Amino acid sequence: YVPDIGIFDPPDPNIKPLSWKWLDKTLAEEQTHQLMMSLFITGTHVPFLFPDDQSYTDYQYYTNDPCINAYLNTLRTTDELFGKIIRGFKSRKLYDETLFITVSDYADVFR
Repeated sequence: YVPDIGIFDPPDPNIKPLSWKWLDKTLAEEQTHQLMMSLFITGTHVPFLFPDDQSYTDYQYYTNDPCINAYLNTLRTTDELFGKIIRGFKSRKLYDETLFITVSDYADVFR
């Protein structure tokens, strides 16, 4: 069990080590390797928290709106996070046996 550590804190990349710890422990303890893991990625939600160690891209060629600029940066960071998650499953030889379901909500903040 990965505890709920708060909806908007810490930033999404900090969830990954906790998830790997839980997954590795569960796989080591269980005889069966059937499990379900759910990650709620919040970076793409207001207030668009951005990890301090990530580079911030200025999307001025696309928009002058700082809110949209922050959103685009969190999209990029979330995409990188998904890549790390996929690579983590591959390195554990779980990728081919895993069903990934990705769900998105609506972007009502930009209406």
